[in-house]
Amino acid sequence: MTSIYVSGWQLSSNCEEPGPDFADYPSVTIPDHVTKIVKAQIFHDRKQNEERSRMTPQERLNTPRIDYLTPIIADADAGFGGVTSVMKITKAFIEAGVSGIHIEDQKAGAKK
Repeated sequence: MTSIYVSGWQLSSNCEEPGPDFADYPSVTIPDHVTKIVKAQIFHDRKQNEERSRMTPQERLNTPRIDYLTPIIADADAGFGGVTSVMKITKAFIEAGVSGIHIEDQKAGAKK
């Protein structure tokens, strides 16, 4: 796997109302989800490193290393508002550990 993509549609489709792709969910929904993924990646990477530290040199050579730290690209929708909202959501994504985001070129609140 070369990267993970986390989309707003994907997460909003889990909600009952109003349905996917209306961007009617809290702005931190995707950063919070990404945080869970990154924590899981870090956990498995640390677990692997611990297991490898107990192996003999020959066992390490015979045991391929798994790259659990897959880059995450996340959907920032249209930024959830004006400039300060875009700055806040970008900061939330940075703190969550994403490798990149995309922001749609739309007016806030308009899905066109």
